[in-house]
Amino acid sequence: MGSLAIIMSILPGRSGTGKDAIFNGTVEDIAAALNVSDGLIIVLGQPHPRPEWTYRCGANWRVIEIQAPSPFAAVAFILRCFLSGRKATLSQALFLSQGVTRRINKTLDETNCTLAVFDTIRTFDALIAPTARRVVFFDDLFSERFRERVRDPGLGTQGVLGRYAGTSPLWSRLVRPSWLGRWAMMVESYLCRDKEAYVAKHASASVLLNENEQARLAERSGAEIYSYIPRLGSHAAAQRSPGGAGYWLFVGAMDYPPNVDAMNWLIESILPAYRAAGGRLPLRVVGRHCPQQLIEKIKGCGGEYLGFVEDLASQYADASGVLMPVVSGAGVKIKSLEALSFGCRTIGTPRAYDGLGALPPGAVHAETAAAFVAAMLQAEESDAGEAGDVSVRWFEAKFGPERLNRLRSILE
Repeated sequence: MGSLAIIMSILPGRSGTGKDAIFNGTVEDIAAALNVSDGLIIVLGQPHPRPEWTYRCGANWRVIEIQAPSPFAAVAFILRCFLSGRKATLSQALFLSQGVTRRINKTLDETNCTLAVFDTIRTFDALIAPTARRVVFFDDLFSERFRERVRDPGLGTQGVLGRYAGTSPLWSRLVRPSWLGRWAMMVESYLCRDKEAYVAKHASASVLLNENEQARLAERSGAEIYSYIPRLGSHAAAQRSPGGAGYWLFVGAMDYPPNVDAMNWLIESILPAYRAAGGRLPLRVVGRHCPQQLIEKIKGCGGEYLGFVEDLASQYADASGVLMPVVSGAGVKIKSLEALSFGCRTIGTPRAYDGLGALPPGAVHAETAAAFVAAMLQAEESDAGEAGDVSVRWFEAKFGPERLNRLRSILE
């Protein structure tokens, strides 16, 4: 085969996000599935310095950065797309222009690219790599993500984007007043919906992480959509320390709005009811960038905030269970997969397990605070050993060698 190129987009921000894990795992899996040791990664939109995780894939991978286009060039590109019948989104204007597209194609031609992998729909355009096999990894359905943000009540009281201001497209942060911001987000939702169907019909293959979103897009587009989740590391059942006291564990970066939503519900509704019902285990919270006010709330309910830790395995090892009261956010929840891969009992909302298909017995569903409390109290009186072993076997079955065979069939 010719050369392999991965085209990805990065908004200005920090590392340590779910995208890091997904990107690293996907690149490693693609290399293993195709038995290649090198390739080209084209990074769109990210100013210097480049995040470290864009070149962790291996010393032989070549990384090329292409800066975001000027506002004029971006607007001109979007207008050309609409006039020519090619579907585009407002988010796409952050990364692509006629000049950027030409530079991408020139680079792909120079490397004899025969397989181009796009990391989201916003990096895909019909004019990019037209002669190569083009596989698009959707990550999640942006149309549903933006529609959820429009419904967020925080938009009306906390500015245009409320709690999502730090993670939304840059253009939307500039829109004033708040009603105009809502309108712009709704427009983006519809544009993304059209673009998703367009990509599904024009790409060689389209891939989604979330199995539920895969089915919805397949029904909407009439095209075949694949589901694939990269392996997130080589995990095994956590080795518990003798005489471990036990605690409830929450894992998640605290500058990500859905994690803050989950933590607030846990502290304000679930834990008080749990204590009132006789629950005795403390809470331990692991994650970066927690606001001081939220740290005080965690301590006020008898919890402990550890911040970032290098060795998550040791935290999972003595946890009686992992709490995932997820109430917002789209896509597959990496924290759910990670906890199950270590053989931990998990208690989470249906949204926490969204898109993972059939789950092992150690994954408990709880939709209400009362259901969380009941599951937590029951867990205190039972041993998770056998259920934990089943969770590890479930993870290995889902992400074992057969996974690479499925990926190879998609890519080839």
